[in-house]
Amino acid sequence: MNQQNDRVIKVKNVFAYIRKYIALVIVLALCGAVGLAGLCYLKNKREIDAEQSQTPVELEDMYEEFSETEKADISYALYSYDRMAEMEQYLDESLYMQIEPYHMQQKTYQFQIKLDVALDTVEERTEAQNQILSAYIAYIRNGGLADSVAESKDLKGDYTAAQIKELLDVSYDSAMQTNGGLCLYVYGTNLVPGLDELAKETLIQYAGELKNVQKHTLAMTDTQTAVVRSDTIYNVQRTIYTERVNTKDRLKNAVDALSGNTLTYYNGIVEDEKEQALKEEKLEETGTTADAVPAPHVDKKKLIKYGLVGGALGAAGSIVILLLCFMYSKVIVADTDYTLTMGMKLLGNISESEMQEQLGFVVAKILAACKKKEITKLALISSDMRNISENMQEDLVKKLEKQGIQLDVLAEIVTNSEAMSKLFAEGAAVMIEKKGVSLYQRVYDMVDLCVENEVSILGVIDTRK
Repeated sequence: MNQQNDRVIKVKNVFAYIRKYIALVIVLALCGAVGLAGLCYLKNKREIDAEQSQTPVELEDMYEEFSETEKADISYALYSYDRMAEMEQYLDESLYMQIEPYHMQQKTYQFQIKLDVALDTVEERTEAQNQILSAYIAYIRNGGLADSVAESKDLKGDYTAAQIKELLDVSYDSAMQTNGGLCLYVYGTNLVPGLDELAKETLIQYAGELKNVQKHTLAMTDTQTAVVRSDTIYNVQRTIYTERVNTKDRLKNAVDALSGNTLTYYNGIVEDEKEQALKEEKLEETGTTADAVPAPHVDKKKLIKYGLVGGALGAAGSIVILLLCFMYSKVIVADTDYTLTMGMKLLGNISESEMQEQLGFVVAKILAACKKKEITKLALISSDMRNISENMQEDLVKKLEKQGIQLDVLAEIVTNSEAMSKLFAEGAAVMIEKKGVSLYQRVYDMVDLCVENEVSILGVIDTRK
């Protein structure tokens, strides 16, 4: 007899079941949102392509027909696009923007300029040192040192001079200037392995290459490695990111101001620039360049609307599927399957990880039921005893035996006539099942068998992992 349709369900159990599979609901909701929004996008794109293919116009001829105001709007939009592309490229490649300004690893080298020939007066010595300092400062700040480092075979990694230049700086104070001293700073030493030592050695070697200044040597007097906080770098980074946001807004506003042929012309120029850039740079990957602005023809509000509807449909569909799985599951899914549907008393839940703590409570409830019905001997039965660990079976038998209750473990009573006869003879039993594993129909049939043969079921023990 199939009693699947007579299953009694509590709403809170349904919600608990759905909560176990909330990840599935989210995934299906996302799939629905992306799928429906994607269909909307493809539909609009096909309409745009069909419209453009019907009226092909050369960009050069189109530009000549624009008014001066329209040409100015197009020029501003293209300028904003180029500026945005430059900033995106800089942010992708810059090592300086990767520095953590409030936790920056920095190496500092302090040098002293030593003239090969001693000059007669302090003024002559000061002037000579100032000329040498100016040459070093120009060499570092104008990128000469970065060029030399980038060309060095000792540099580990493929870095450009522009990337290296931003990580090098120089300073001196009045006391250092008087004594012919300067400091070389290497920022973010963790970003380029070995950059600090290579920059130092290159700067020392440059002393022999300087012309039109007094002969001298550059002696290192001190070196420091520290993790420092740099408000200057933080402010520079913040300014660049702010400018990026402002440029993006300006580009959006400039493109929104275009329409009709001016917008078609702008899109055509942008696409040509992208294709030309790909050819010149010979990029290995394709399709990795993202448009600075989404396709202006696509209705964003419609995409969002379709995405929300698709997400709602995906979530609703997944919940309906889970509800059907819960209602028509072939296994025991909730405690109500035992109590409300089959009319058994739930003696307790036992998990394998906390078996000893929970077993005592279950044994106490069994003892209370046995005392009430004056039972000293009963059977432990299950729809499939293989699902129950032997340790749990043995502990139940031992604990009840200490209390004067004999518990006989009877496996496969449906197929084993001897076990079935023993069950009928004892006239009382405790069921033990495993939620999510025990088959619903088999449990129901076993309860039905006991009822028909006047075997008293004291209750059911539910186990889980």
